[in-house]
Amino acid sequence: MLASLGTGIVEEEAPQFDLDSLDDEPCPSSGHASAAMPVETLFKLALPEALAHVDDSFQVFRSIVYLSPLSVLLDADNTSTVLDKFAEFCRPASGGPTRAAAAILGVQLAFRCAKWLNQEPKEAQSSGAGMLTWRLFRVMGRTQLDAQASSKNIYMPQP
Repeated sequence: MLASLGTGIVEEEAPQFDLDSLDDEPCPSSGHASAAMPVETLFKLALPEALAHVDDSFQVFRSIVYLSPLSVLLDADNTSTVLDKFAEFCRPASGGPTRAAAAILGVQLAFRCAKWLNQEPKEAQSSGAGMLTWRLFRVMGRTQLDAQASSKNIYMPQP
């Protein structure tokens, strides 16, 4: 590096893969693809256990979904568990603020899927990102219909 500074030639460094990145972007193809594997493997192993202990804490569930890589959430075993927990927090029996926050979480997760479909169409199609988006909106629509059955389920946030 010092020799190149003396000659005026600046070498460009290859982009490094950041393990702290929470984006659902594919790893750079510069040989760092294996760096994501331990993190993804860890999430694949830990996610079912973490979801089993969520109980009634929406904040914990939301944090798990936000932090988990989309590829892990799209795993066939995990998708149904995530959708079941999501439906529990969207139901009319949940409090109004919880239902509103769950709807925001569902839209955010659907947006992540759409973004991933746009970036990696072939890989995302086979992974079920489009199906997860469709199922999220189906759960949200169904719970909205269930909630409107009674006026006591309508939540209006106070300014």
